Amino acid sequence: MITLNLIPSKQKTELRLFSFYVTLKRTILLILFSIIIIAIVLLATKIILQNYFTRMVDDNYLPITINKLTSPKIKEFKNELIKISDIQKNYYAWTKFFIKFNDLVNDGITIEQLMISRDGELKISCLAKKRDDLLSFKDNLDNSEIFSNKFEIPLEVLLVKENIKFSFNLKLDLGKIQ
Repeated sequence: MITLNLIPSKQKTELRLFSFYVTLKRTILLILFSIIIIAIVLLATKIILQNYFTRMVDDNYLPITINKLTSPKIKEFKNELIKISDIQKNYYAWTKFFIKFNDLVNDGITIEQLMISRDGELKISCLAKKRDDLLSFKDNLDNSEIFSNKFEIPLEVLLVKENIKFSFNLKLDLGKIQ
């Protein structure tokens, strides 16, 4: 079979250029379409990842917020526990002291004033009906184990027979009143 090409050469060149143009156009459209599809896939992936990230931040933000809200409360509670512990370390069973002290006071003695400092200093002002009551009270205090020192009765107090006003200072042994 014989092929006959009767098209002029100028048109042959134009046809080749047109064919090249159509092929180039199709290739560019194919590349452009591929880029659009890839862009859509990347955009969808970005949206999915952003939603996942937002969900993760929300899930983790709530415990952080709760921790920030409760952290000062925990510190305040811890400080209160430390204060309570300090109070308990410095606690003395004063009721036991007063029960023991009451046993030392005889009937003829009236306690008018009693002051106790934190370090165990005891200041007492009393009224004794008779000198014998005063001497008995002194002996009771001297023989007691809850005081670490003894008190001396001034001579002018011993010379009075009745209604004797006196005061004295004693040091408590804080370990023995627990």
